[in-house]
Amino acid sequence: MSGGTDDPWADAQAFEDAVRSGLIPPPWESDDEPSEKPWPWDDPGDPRPEPLPVDDGEFERPELLPVDDGEFERPELVVDEWPDSGPFEDAPSPNLPTEVWQPPRVLYAYLDESFAEGHFYVAGFVVDGLQHQRLSDELQAFMQWGVAPRFGIPWETELHGNEIMQGKKGWKCLRGRVDQALWVYESALSVLEPIGARTFIQGVDTERLKRQYGRHAHSPYLVTLRHALERIDSHAKTQGYNRVQIIADHVDDHRIYQAAVSGYKQDGTPGYQRSRLELTAEQISFQDSRFSYGLQMADLVAYISRRHLEAPASTPRNSKRAAERLYRYVWNRIAAENSRRTKWIPG
Repeated sequence: MSGGTDDPWADAQAFEDAVRSGLIPPPWESDDEPSEKPWPWDDPGDPRPEPLPVDDGEFERPELLPVDDGEFERPELVVDEWPDSGPFEDAPSPNLPTEVWQPPRVLYAYLDESFAEGHFYVAGFVVDGLQHQRLSDELQAFMQWGVAPRFGIPWETELHGNEIMQGKKGWKCLRGRVDQALWVYESALSVLEPIGARTFIQGVDTERLKRQYGRHAHSPYLVTLRHALERIDSHAKTQGYNRVQIIADHVDDHRIYQAAVSGYKQDGTPGYQRSRLELTAEQISFQDSRFSYGLQMADLVAYISRRHLEAPASTPRNSKRAAERLYRYVWNRIAAENSRRTKWIPG
C-alpha cells in the first residue's frame, strides 16, 4: 500500500475496510489455514464491538462523601467494663490463681567410686536437666569430632579415667603417650565449668575405719555415699530444688545400698550431720556407665580426685603436677556444702 499515510493506524483501518468490502481476501483464507484467526472477532462479517463512550459530561458522577470538617457528630465508643461481681450479677467472682504453676525443679547427681589401698572415694557432680543435655552433647561431639579422627578409635569408646591414663582396653592407643592422655582428660573435664555443674567429693580412710569400728564398720562405699548424699541434699535445698535424683554406676551390692538409703529417709543418717534426705528420691538409679556420659564424667572426677589427694610420696613430680592440673577443674566447681571436708578419717 504505497499510497498510505504517515499514520500507521489509518493504514490498518484502510486494510480492514478493504477486507470488509471484499476487495481483498481475508488473510486466513489460504492454503495453509492457521490454527487460530489473528483477529479479535470470530466471523469477518460481525461488526466490531462498539467503543466505550467518552465521558463528555453527560454522565452523572457519584458525589464524593463530604470531608469531616467538624460538622458531623461522631458516635461515642462504649466500652463495657467487667463488673466486680463477675460476668453476671448473680455469679460469684472467679478465684483466679495468683501464681502460675511451675514444674518441680529436679537436680540430677551422678556419682562413681574410686579406691586404692587404704582410701575409698565417692565423687561426682550435680546438674539440672538442661545442663545434663548440654554435657551429653558436648562430650559426644568431642568424641565424634575430636577423639575418633585423631586416634582412630570408635567414638562410642567409654571415657574412663584409669583406662585413659594407663592406656588400657579401648584406650590402648594412648599407651606411652602421656601428653595425649592428658589432652583427652583435660578436654573432657573442661566441660564442667561452662555447663554450670557443681562437684562433690567424699572419701574415707579405710584402715582407720576398720580399726575404729571393727566388724561393725560399714562398707567404705556406704560411708562415702552417705556423706555425699547429705551434702547434695543440703545443696539442693539451698538452690531451691524440689527433688534430687541420684544416678550411680552399677555395683554388685546395689540392693544393700538401696535399702540403706530407704532407712536414712525414714530414720535419718547417723553421725553429726544427721539428715533424712528430704529431697532425695528413695530409689537410686544404678546404671551402666558405658551408656551414660553423666556417669563417665563422674568417673573422671572421682579418679583424678583420688589420684591427686592420695598421691603416694614416690609419685614422680611430673605426674603430681599433671594430676594437680586436672584436679583444678574439679575443685574450681566444688559445691560450698562440700568445700570444708573431702575425706573422713575416723578416730
